[in-house]
Amino acid sequence: MANIIDNIIDEIDEMTAAKSYLCDPESCKSIINQGGFSGSLKILTQNIRSINRNINSFKVLLARIDIACDLYILTETWNSKTISYPSLMNYDTYHTKYNRNQNDGLVIYVKNSLDCIIEEPIVTDATILCILVKPNIVIIAIYRSPSTRNISTFIESFDKLLTQYKSYQNIVIIGDINIDIKVNNDDTNSAEYLNLLSSHGIIKSHSYPTRCNSCLDHSMVKSKKPIATLVLNSPLTDHSAVITCLKTNKSTSKEFIIKSKVDFDSLLCDIQELSFDDILKSECANWAAGKLVNLLSTYLTKHSTRLLIPKKYHSIKPWITAGLVRCMRNRDRMHLKSRSNPNNVILATTYKRYKNTCNDLLRTLSHFSTNISDFQVPF
Repeated sequence: MANIIDNIIDEIDEMTAAKSYLCDPESCKSIINQGGFSGSLKILTQNIRSINRNINSFKVLLARIDIACDLYILTETWNSKTISYPSLMNYDTYHTKYNRNQNDGLVIYVKNSLDCIIEEPIVTDATILCILVKPNIVIIAIYRSPSTRNISTFIESFDKLLTQYKSYQNIVIIGDINIDIKVNNDDTNSAEYLNLLSSHGIIKSHSYPTRCNSCLDHSMVKSKKPIATLVLNSPLTDHSAVITCLKTNKSTSKEFIIKSKVDFDSLLCDIQELSFDDILKSECANWAAGKLVNLLSTYLTKHSTRLLIPKKYHSIKPWITAGLVRCMRNRDRMHLKSRSNPNNVILATTYKRYKNTCNDLLRTLSHFSTNISDFQVPF
C-alpha cells in the first residue's frame, strides 16, 4: 500500500496542465501556430537581472521569437536603481513600487489593446503584480528572492492572495520563484509550495530546467482551456524565458503598420519639369524656403503610396540586424555545449568571451542608433 501511495504522489508531481516544449527562439512561432495557439493569450516571462543593463538583449530575443505576446513579465529588474523604465512600442509599462532589496522588482509590458486592471498586492517575502484580464482571467506575476530560505510565511501569505481570486476560472502564476519544481528535485520547499497550489486547483504547466538544472521560472495554471508552454533555449542572463499560451475568445485580427513608399523615378521626372524662378528671385528668404518646402512636399505626396505592413514583418528596433541575430544564435549554441560539458574549461572560457563580445556589439549598435536618431541638422 505504501508503494502505491508513493507512486500516486510521484505521478501527481509529474502532472502538468499543458503541452510543454523545450525549443530555440526561432521555433516558437511554428510551434504556437501548429498547435492552434496563434490567437491565444500569450505571456512571456524572463529573469532580466537589471532591466537597464539587459533591455537591448531582451529586444533582440523578441525579434528572434517574432511573436507579439500580450504580456511581457520581467523579474529581478533592480527597480531600486531604475530612474526611468524603457518602453516598448504599443505596450503600456507597469512596475512594482514595493521592493525589498536592490535586486528586487517586476516590470511588465501589457499590450495597449488588452482590457485589464493592474494591482500590486502585498505578499510576505515576494514581489507581485496581478493582471486582471476581463472577463475571468487573473495573471499573477511574481518574483521571490532566493535569500529567504524559510518559505512558511510566504506560503501563508500567498494562500490568502489565492483565496481572493478563487472565483476566477483561469489563473496563471508566472515568474521566478526560486523554488525548484523539477521532477525528482532536492528542494525541501518544493512539496509545501506545490501542495499549496494544488489545494487551489493550480498545477504546473512545465518542469523543464530554466536555470542550470533547476526549474525556478514557473508557469502554474488553473484552467479548463487548452494551454501550451514553451521554455526557450536562449538564456538572456542565466535564466531561460518561458512563454505560456492560454486559448481565449480574444480577437485575432491582424495588426498592421502603415508605411509610405516613394516612386523616386517619377518624382525626379516631375521635379525636373518645375520652374524655381520665383523662388530664386525672391528677396525674402523665409518665403522662398516655405515655398520650396510646400512645393516639394506636394510632389512627394503625389508620388507616394501607403502600404499596410503586417506587424510580424516590422523590426522591433532597426539596429537589430541579421548579423546580430546570427551572433545571438551562435552564442546560444555555445552556451548549450558549455552546459553539456561543465568540466570543459576551454568551452566555458570561449563561451564567456564570445558572450561578452556579443554584449559589447549589442551596446555599440544600440548607442549608435540612438545617437543617429537624436542628431539634428543645425540649419
